Amino acid sequence: LAEETTMPALLDADERVFITATRLRYDPGAGLAAYTGDARLWQGDTSFSGDTLTLDDHTGDLVAEGNVRTRIQLVRVREAGGQPQISLTSAEANTFLYDDTGRHALYDGDATLLSDAGDLKADRIDVFLKSDGRTLDRLEASGNVRMRLEGRWATGENLVYHETEGRYEMEGAPVEIVEEVEPEETTATVSPPRANTPPPSPSCNTTSGRSLTFYRSNDTISVDGREE
Repeated sequence: LAEETTMPALLDADERVFITATRLRYDPGAGLAAYTGDARLWQGDTSFSGDTLTLDDHTGDLVAEGNVRTRIQLVRVREAGGQPQISLTSAEANTFLYDDTGRHALYDGDATLLSDAGDLKADRIDVFLKSDGRTLDRLEASGNVRMRLEGRWATGENLVYHETEGRYEMEGAPVEIVEEVEPEETTATVSPPRANTPPPSPSCNTTSGRSLTFYRSNDTISVDGREE
């Protein structure tokens, strides 16, 4: 890339960036470089790919469309006062939009995000970063939200995750939590399973309500029924 290019804060401005695609169209006036045909941009472990990639040299904004896959190295703070750690976050969606000024990444359309904060699926996932463009501030998800965390599944319509507090807030109609639990011990004699018999399904507890709050640091969940 040219020396005067403004790089997205997700990338290191001092390191080389590689891009491959079938075609390139560059508009020097607008500062837009459009890569089409199995386009991929990468730097170390960080990468962005899609049917098309558009990079704005003036603003550092990045757009990927069609079969989008990204791998981003984020700085994670487990809890207030904790030591920051580098975490690799992988995501897929139909469209990816990164606004460098707002430090905001949007995954839209059948979005999936895998990270240390949990495995998340939704119609739309928003990733908000702090001013350095590398440190996670919060995650927001909307539409058919499904999240796996700490051995349980939670489903709802909207989710906000606050990184510093390790707090998840989910709302839905209703929110539902399914948690695997250890089967109760029994003193009765149990016959050995027959050959070719599938193992028994794990025991589960299901809780539902209008909203859910979960704290990662102490593994506590509260569910508010809101009189429904």
